[in-house]
Amino acid sequence: AGLDGLHVDSVRLVDEGDVGGAIQFHRLQTSLRSQLSSTTSQELVLALNTINIEQRFGELFQAIKGPEVHARGEWSFELSDWLRLTTGLEFYGWWAEGVYRGPQPTQNEGSPRDSDPLASQRIISVEDDNLTEIRPAAYFDFGIRPVKNLLLVPGVRADFYPGTGDVTIDP
Repeated sequence: AGLDGLHVDSVRLVDEGDVGGAIQFHRLQTSLRSQLSSTTSQELVLALNTINIEQRFGELFQAIKGPEVHARGEWSFELSDWLRLTTGLEFYGWWAEGVYRGPQPTQNEGSPRDSDPLASQRIISVEDDNLTEIRPAAYFDFGIRPVKNLLLVPGVRADFYPGTGDVTIDP
């Protein structure tokens, strides 16, 4: 059982003595820095990744693989000797597929089942070939230098999570 190209066909999912795993990732990244004028600069970054993760502990198993894209565009504007505005856009995307066989996940913390023995927990199996995570973001900050040795950097960042429709805004 497994996903094409994930190399799990040879994994013995029921051998209780089988313990192991592997994490493999590859990244290709490029960037372009430009001085658009004497007061304006730009940086563009693009990273393409692939991730392949496989873990097994006896009959418990998880594997996930897929490509990722990270992109960022940032622009800085020197507004005066003591004031700089930086703004940018970011994008993160992951298109993955995965297999999981293990205990049913519980809440993140404080679950009374956390210390239960594995033999008493419900084992589930899930396979999904369409795990998509998209996260766009925008940010801006000011670099304020009221005196030579002091730099204040107030700013704000907004992230959007299309899967849940949530937006976070962080100072």
